[in-house]
Amino acid sequence: MIKSINSELKIDISLFKLKDQNISKIVFEYEGSGDDGAIDDICYFDSLDKIIDISHLDDDIVDSIYNIQEILEDKVDTILEHVSDWYNNEGGHGSVTIYTDTGNYEVDNNIRIVDFQNESYKGKTSTFVDWNSHQKK
Repeated sequence: MIKSINSELKIDISLFKLKDQNISKIVFEYEGSGDDGAIDDICYFDSLDKIIDISHLDDDIVDSIYNIQEILEDKVDTILEHVSDWYNNEGGHGSVTIYTDTGNYEVDNNIRIVDFQNESYKGKTSTFVDWNSHQKK
């Protein structure tokens, strides 16, 4: 239980630090198939829904954000464990958005489904005589 409390406290502190940098939400995009999946991209947004390029922030802040990102990625991995099968077979893709002011998250998950449509055709392979119609009686 203490480990769980420490983990939740780290997440709360991380979200507070991001909010302090005017980051209102973090979007983790993921994709998977064939029994494998991963987080592909992470974007930071301000309150006007503009992407924040963290590379333009001070080095100390960027280092802090990358440390926070690792903590939040672990949380996102836990969230994705409970999301419908997005990494097996044909797989899927989606995003997890975490809001810094509340700690709430939203998952937008898309599962690839392969469907088959059957079509049957009949025809004749040749224009030659139909031998069955010319049999002796």
